[in-house]
Amino acid sequence: MPYPSALFVDSMIGHSTADICAPASTSSCRLYIISTSVSTLIQRQEGLQSANDCAAPSFFIYVPEFDTKRKTLTEEKEMKVIAFNGSARKDGNTAILINYALSGLKKEGIETETFNLSGRTLRGCTACGKCFETRDKRCAVKEDVLNDCLEKMIEADGILLGSPTYFADVSAEMKALIERAGFVAKANGDMLRRKVGAAVVAVRRAGSIHAFNTLNNFFLISQMIIPGSNYWNMGIGLDKGDVESDQEGIYTMRLLGENMAWLLKKLRT
Repeated sequence: MPYPSALFVDSMIGHSTADICAPASTSSCRLYIISTSVSTLIQRQEGLQSANDCAAPSFFIYVPEFDTKRKTLTEEKEMKVIAFNGSARKDGNTAILINYALSGLKKEGIETETFNLSGRTLRGCTACGKCFETRDKRCAVKEDVLNDCLEKMIEADGILLGSPTYFADVSAEMKALIERAGFVAKANGDMLRRKVGAAVVAVRRAGSIHAFNTLNNFFLISQMIIPGSNYWNMGIGLDKGDVESDQEGIYTMRLLGENMAWLLKKLRT
């Protein structure tokens, strides 16, 4: 009787993907994988008309989508970091510091995106508890941008939060983001766990450590992993562009981006 439409390979247990994708021979038949489509397996039989003409195969091999130009079963997803700018000024000192951090990531081939909270509606948590009922990775309050932010967080490998220092803490928009995103994450089994998180703070004079700790506490309670730099991640400036004069702060941001990229790659491997 003819073989069914599937690939039979004898004694291939323990072989690598490369072995499986090469011609596989048994003592009495030669088999090839010649299709790259999902769940489509094509068998070539050389001069064989019935199952009695060769030894019985010991098992089936199911091969999902395979790109012959790569030696992995599926194309590796490009790593991405999403940055949230909590400043009221889209192009202020916080944005400048974020961009210096992202430059270190881009240099290592990691995709980046910045999402500005400025000008968008984002209110604090209403404590309705609906996220613990639905557990759908979304907030029940749908009239603002929080769910857009959640979607970007879920898709990203790393999250960078940047805020100016307002009364020794983060901005109201940033506080609303971490309150609600953190609560939804908890309701869904710490869905941000083991992502990489980093904080960036712009400050005029003092209060930055408190703001820095607020952002890091969000990462820590979410079971995220935090890279460091050579100093606390802050830059000093008041008016737009003033942080450009803080050379130590700029170097701190660049190094933060490089260290974040290093950590992301280590976690990937």
